[in-house]
Amino acid sequence: MSRPARKGVEMSLNMIVLIVIVLIVAAVIIYLVVKNSNNANTDLSNCAAKGGRCDTQCQSGETGSTFFSGGCQEGEICCIKPLASTSGN
Repeated sequence: MSRPARKGVEMSLNMIVLIVIVLIVAAVIIYLVVKNSNNANTDLSNCAAKGGRCDTQCQSGETGSTFFSGGCQEGEICCIKPLASTSGN
């Protein structure tokens, strides 16, 4: 009669080991996603990544953006040339 009880204990131990492995894998995946999402946020808000340049005043034909001013010094804005207009066609 002790045989079935032993099988139940083995199954429980196997289940615990499986759960621990799944939790470790999930923790590693979450760590990698969070680590890489911080880099993506920096890249998306970077002025140079948007094709702009940092300056205190934009030149004629450029639009100033404080939203994409990542990488600019304090007091500078990101000057970006707008996309070509198709209204002249």
